[in-house]
Amino acid sequence: MLFADTIDGVKVNAIMYSIVETAKENGVNVRYYLQYLFDQIPLRRARGDTGFMADMMPWSDAYKEYEAKKLRKQQSMFGRLFMAPDRPRTPRKRDMAGNEADRQKAVGTTIGKRA
Repeated sequence: MLFADTIDGVKVNAIMYSIVETAKENGVNVRYYLQYLFDQIPLRRARGDTGFMADMMPWSDAYKEYEAKKLRKQQSMFGRLFMAPDRPRTPRKRDMAGNEADRQKAVGTTIGKRA
């Protein structure tokens, strides 16, 4: 495997690649998913919890709640700061037709006629 000098390095790379690709295939935020695993697994093991692996899957309700909470927190922190600004409205041709007639009246000429 790329950038692995030992067999153990190859195994670790394969595990990480598998975790990341599983997250991608399930449509979750990979960064949040890895953070979730690195936060939750040590906590659960320290408590002696042995039946926690089902909650570690990217399709679990526990992870989905975690990701939703993270996304809400991110949105509240940044608000509209990094969102694209509203695009200015470009007038449509049918809107311009009425405006052109009004402009011509103000000038004193009509469309298609010479003074």
